Order: sequence, then structure tokens, then C-alpha cells
Amino acid sequence: MSWKRNYFSGGRGSVQGMFAPRSSTSIAPSKGLSNEPGQNSCFLNSALQVLWHLDIFRRSFRQLTTHKCMGDSCIFCALKVIYQ
Repeated sequence: MSWKRNYFSGGRGSVQGMFAPRSSTSIAPSKGLSNEPGQNSCFLNSALQVLWHLDIFRRSFRQLTTHKCMGDSCIFCALKVIYQ
């Protein structure tokens, strides 16, 4: 769980009144891939974003036209959806 500063609380001076747990509805949409709570996917997401920023990876990925789709476990199809 992450924490946010609660400027609108009435408990001045107390730690409990200054900070409040951040709910998933209080987080504003942001750029990048989603890091869902409890999935520990932030490292994988950052690796995918680094790869996407490499010109050679982007060009090679976009030019790849043939692959053997393995259904639900097809990495190529999953990346294709992510990078659209």
C-alpha cells in the first residue's frame, strides 16, 4: 500500500491526521505500464519500457511478420497488444 499526504484532514499535528492510505481510486492515471498492487510487476514493466525505447528493438519488433502463435502464452501477441 502506498501513502499520500492528506492535506484535508482535521487532525493537525498528529501523524495519523497527516497521512492516509492511498486507495486505487485516488491515483490519477499516468503514462507507462500499469503496476497492479501485489503483482510485483514493476521491474518487468520497466524492462519492457527500456526495450521499447531502443530503436533497433522497435524496428525489429514491428518488422517481424511471422511467428507461431501459442494462444494465451504467446509473448509476441501480448507485446503487440501492449505496444499498440
